[in-house]
Amino acid sequence: MLNTFEKTKAHEARRAAIQRQMEAMEAAATSRNPDSPGGGNNGVAAQTGTTRRRGGGNGVEPQAQGSLETARRFLWDEDEEDAAGTKPTGGMTGAKQGVKGDDRRNLYSNDPASSRTGAFSFIGNLFGGGKAAPARPAQTQRAAAGGEDTYRPSFLTSCYIFFRRFMLRLALAMGSCYTWTRTRWAMAMGNGRGRRLCLVLAIILVVIIPVAIFAPGAGSGSGSGARGFSLSASKRYDMISSKIVESGISVQELLSKGNSPQNKALNWIVAEDPAQLDPDDKFVLPRYSLAVFYFSTHGNEMFQVATINITQTIPPVDEDTDLGVGEEAAKQPVDGETTTMGDDLAAQPNWVHESGWLSGAGYCSWYGVECHHRDGTSIYNTRYDDNNGLVLLNMTENNVRGSIPREVFLANPDIRWFSLGGNGFFGEVPAEIGTLTQMRYLSVANNFFTGSLPNSITQMKGLNRLYVDGNYFAGKLPAGLGGMTSLETLSIYNNFFTGTLTPDLGKMVNMTALYLDINHLSGTIPPEIGGLQLLGDLRLRHNRFTGKIPDSLGDIPDLEILYLDRNTFTGTIPTTLGQATRLTEMHLYRNKLKGSIPTQLGRLKELNSLYLDNNHLTGGIPTEFGDLNTLEQIYLHKNYMNGTIPSEIGKMESLSNFRIYTNGFVGTIPPEMANAYNLENVYLQDNVLSGPVPETIGELTRLQKLRLYWNRFEGAVPKKICDLMEFRLTEFKSDCAGDTPKVQCECCTACFA
Repeated sequence: MLNTFEKTKAHEARRAAIQRQMEAMEAAATSRNPDSPGGGNNGVAAQTGTTRRRGGGNGVEPQAQGSLETARRFLWDEDEEDAAGTKPTGGMTGAKQGVKGDDRRNLYSNDPASSRTGAFSFIGNLFGGGKAAPARPAQTQRAAAGGEDTYRPSFLTSCYIFFRRFMLRLALAMGSCYTWTRTRWAMAMGNGRGRRLCLVLAIILVVIIPVAIFAPGAGSGSGSGARGFSLSASKRYDMISSKIVESGISVQELLSKGNSPQNKALNWIVAEDPAQLDPDDKFVLPRYSLAVFYFSTHGNEMFQVATINITQTIPPVDEDTDLGVGEEAAKQPVDGETTTMGDDLAAQPNWVHESGWLSGAGYCSWYGVECHHRDGTSIYNTRYDDNNGLVLLNMTENNVRGSIPREVFLANPDIRWFSLGGNGFFGEVPAEIGTLTQMRYLSVANNFFTGSLPNSITQMKGLNRLYVDGNYFAGKLPAGLGGMTSLETLSIYNNFFTGTLTPDLGKMVNMTALYLDINHLSGTIPPEIGGLQLLGDLRLRHNRFTGKIPDSLGDIPDLEILYLDRNTFTGTIPTTLGQATRLTEMHLYRNKLKGSIPTQLGRLKELNSLYLDNNHLTGGIPTEFGDLNTLEQIYLHKNYMNGTIPSEIGKMESLSNFRIYTNGFVGTIPPEMANAYNLENVYLQDNVLSGPVPETIGELTRLQKLRLYWNRFEGAVPKKICDLMEFRLTEFKSDCAGDTPKVQCECCTACFA
């Protein structure tokens, strides 16, 4: 029975015999090589490592190379088997078991042939020395073909990989130390103390090796962790792309399509993203979706141009129509006229602000992005360098141009605030937007979106504000819109929506602002609209509504703004509107309303603007208007009204614009009008007014325009009125033309006959 020391000596004897045979084989191969320095068959061993040899790439002939490689593999296998505690089998087992003096010296030397079990192997293994394991054939072939690259880990990941490799080398070094210590203590101190020391070393190895091999990857928290060692780019690509497809965020076709935003985003997050998230990280998908959003607004199609027929966009306007203050100028469209959208976008910079995007920082610090606050922090701490649940994406007026990818909705179901207003987005809004059931604020206003508004948007039961105005949306409004009872603001104006309003509109009990103007909506206004008790701003102007104005509008106590102009409403002005005492603006112009102006409107003490022009109204101006001290604008022109101008007009101290032209008013201008000292524009033309022009008009020092023509005034214009030309009066028109003018005026800017 051999003791430990004798086994070690036998092992070293076998190694020495193998080494000698390898040298002999190399010498034999060299002696057959005519190019060697020795030449011929003299049996002299050639010098290794200095002369170029024919045959294999390692400098020996093919015949000798096979035997030499066999010996080297045997030398490697012998080491592995010996380390495992098994008896070497195979060739060259006939080595002597005894140990000569030279062999004993080799046991402790630093010679490469014997250093694997020597005392200095501890340091060698620790810093990369010792025998290197042969490369795996598959890896060698791939490296030679250049068919697979590896991604570059982040700084923290590199540090972690270095630490793990250091621990593995430390473990190998401890193994070498174990062999050396076992032999030394067996020789010098006896087997007892050697066993105890080896037991301590074994315990250390049992702890170190599992930690080094099975420790979890660095950065496994909520941030971005990368896999340890080297995960190939192709494997990483397969794992992430499979995760994207299986989650339903993107389809494989788009991921594989070259230059698609999805393909670019996938390549970025696989190989170019400095963060290099672990494929299993739960924030890989949100980060990928934001990359898709980025590439969707930086591609070749971001300057898409679309042509839209606008023949029916603006209804015809009479040539002699006088557009009032605050009314936009509308032109008569030519049949088949079109407009081109997006043709001026290329001249403007794209993405004014994009700090942080596609960097290694957490996307919670990217421009326009906010996330859930982290545990233990303030609820307002929504921007920080990390990845977390996305709650806000705000690109308002940032010159972002392109289309909205569905990925940004599917990968971030907890978005609460989504604003892309005032940019250059085009195309259709993806139906997947309806998956954002936690949405509270949604704005895609003032872009170039086309198509219809997705019906899925009604799934956002908690949505408070919806802005889609200023686009090219068409079609009917989403079915079930009335079921969005949490809506407080609905703004869809300046589009091409068609269809009618349903009674379900009255269910939106939290509505405070309803902007449906400048569309192609038709039908009647359902009386259920009176159920919107919190409604303060109602704008249905510039549509194709017909029928009567519902009396229920007067039941809305908080109503302040009412725009029903530019429709085809018939009937009379509801007297119930006098109950909406908080009204400040009432626009009913350009309809087909008839009857007289209700005296109940004199109760609207907060009214600022009253536009009733371009209708079929009759009767006179209610004297109750004299109590409207806040009223600044009265537009009654182009009706069939008659009667006299009430003297109560002088009580309206805030009145600045008084337009009653093209009616049938009679009588004289009341002198009390001079008490309305804030008057700036007085349009009385095209009536049946008579008598002299009152001198008291000269007291209106803020007057800018005075139109008195096409009436029956007569006599000379008082000099006091002409003196106003030295103040603000710039336009004064009367019937002062002809050989015998009815009005003698020396300061008029224009004369009519």
